[in-house]
Amino acid sequence: MAQENNEHILFSDAEFPVSLRWMRGEMENFPLCSHQEFEVQFIKHGQGFYFIRNHNYLFQKNSLIVIPPHILHALTPRQGVHIEKIRLMFQSSILKQDQQLAAFPKGFPYHINLLENDASDLETVFHRIHKELTGRRKYYKDVVGNDIKNLLLLAKRIGLQDTPAQKVNPLVSQIVDYIDNSFMENITVISLAEKFSLSPNYLSWLFKDCTGINLKQYILHRRIAEAKRLLEEDRSVKPSLVYAKVGFQQFATFNRSFKQITGFTPAVYRRISYQDKEN
Repeated sequence: MAQENNEHILFSDAEFPVSLRWMRGEMENFPLCSHQEFEVQFIKHGQGFYFIRNHNYLFQKNSLIVIPPHILHALTPRQGVHIEKIRLMFQSSILKQDQQLAAFPKGFPYHINLLENDASDLETVFHRIHKELTGRRKYYKDVVGNDIKNLLLLAKRIGLQDTPAQKVNPLVSQIVDYIDNSFMENITVISLAEKFSLSPNYLSWLFKDCTGINLKQYILHRRIAEAKRLLEEDRSVKPSLVYAKVGFQQFATFNRSFKQITGFTPAVYRRISYQDKEN
């Protein structure tokens, strides 16, 4: 079973990075985060909001949440509401020759309201994965790998059906796209307001109203998410040089912000990431 230390996921078996957790009860807000693992959640009961990349999605009974690697997301459950959900996390390396299954088409919804029969089919796959991970009988890794492939195929098929699309504010979507393409530059709330011909106060209010996320925090977390990706994927990059690549003006500010968000300094984070890969 995986444990979380802020945003770094520690798997009980580093050679087979898969975790499935059943989660029940009242839940607290989960802050804005991102990670290199693929995450799929089945909400069996409960209500709340999931912010994923550029929109706050309302989830309820029989919701499927699909979060690809390095996508910013946050959970805001309805206060006092009991939630029952299954959370599957895995690294795409377990897909072996079928890596393309982890690539979802552009426009694929991060949140899907499931019909009862689709919810039943997906829950059956989750139950099978849980049984195999718990029992660890011979060939369980192969069985779990195949079940995850089937789960991704089912999710794609359901998500590409004619399900009603949730409305996304087009202006906020443009702002998020601009930040995602320009965060390495010295962008600020004021420069964004000028870019989109809005007052800084209105821009900040609009972004928070549509996403539930503070605009300054989104910019900061987007930069840290990219820094994490660089540290995870490029062993040659020096942590002391990453800050300039992701839009920070000073290394000290980057180092402090990175540790505050992830729980580790950039150097330690990179070392742990590569230890996970080599174990």
